[in-house]
Amino acid sequence: MLCRWAEHFEERHGREPLIWLDKGCINQQAIDESLSSLPVYLAGCRELLVLAGETYTRRLWCVMEMLVFLRMGGSADRVTVLPVPTRSDARSSNAFETMLRRTASLFEAFDAREASCFHPEDRQRLLGVMEAGFGSLPVFNTVVRRIFAGAVDRLDRDQSSRDLLWDAALSVRGSFATDSGGQSSRLGPSPRSSHAWPRSQRSAPAPSRRSAAVLGQSRRSVAETYSDRTITHTEEGEAEGGGGGEGAMYPAVLRLASLMRQLTGTSEADGGGGRGRSVPPAVALVRSGTAPEMEMC
Repeated sequence: MLCRWAEHFEERHGREPLIWLDKGCINQQAIDESLSSLPVYLAGCRELLVLAGETYTRRLWCVMEMLVFLRMGGSADRVTVLPVPTRSDARSSNAFETMLRRTASLFEAFDAREASCFHPEDRQRLLGVMEAGFGSLPVFNTVVRRIFAGAVDRLDRDQSSRDLLWDAALSVRGSFATDSGGQSSRLGPSPRSSHAWPRSQRSAPAPSRRSAAVLGQSRRSVAETYSDRTITHTEEGEAEGGGGGEGAMYPAVLRLASLMRQLTGTSEADGGGGRGRSVPPAVALVRSGTAPEMEMC
């Protein structure tokens, strides 16, 4: 799915997207400390791209990342949803409509209280932040549903997204096709994937605004690996959303950085230190030159 999206991105913008992958860029020995900088990463992003699999709305960290994106100046009309095709979609003659209906129904039923985190203490903290920020969880749920309803509506009217999802469904169909001997035969790599993520980006890059980092290795297929993930991307050379500019953004960054320290248990009240948990599911494409200098891990 990511490869198909990247191909369409390059066709539209004439350049390859730059990827920031938290699992590849956040120091796995100091996850809690690194997560406190999540608002800084998202502040440099123009658009939030959600690869919405069937469990997306049940992952509280995913929804929290959308909240951070909006609080850092992102607008609701820059939240883009792409449903992740399943095997049944690959067999359907109207795959786009099927995926659209399924995704819309998932978002219509969203309830933060039904979502979970790997660590129960994370869940309680995140719910507390959402409730404090919006007055109550029902209000927060309404806001999230409205944002995603708008994103699904834009998807329904976007022909390029239809083409992208159709290509992705065909890829899923091919990846699970069987030959005459009954053996599974998966698709070969996308022509784009041979050059999209050069070796220099897969290794640890030097700290630089131009190097925004790296797809990690996975034993699973692309669709499985990046289902239910959050991606943000931005088009190079455009003005930052929100109209505040980089200087006006820093107070909000500092407030959210403090918030993230509380969320990740690194405050003095919690005794500091990390718990060694796995990184929350997020992938971000960061426009070079807009975010403060980042240390890549």
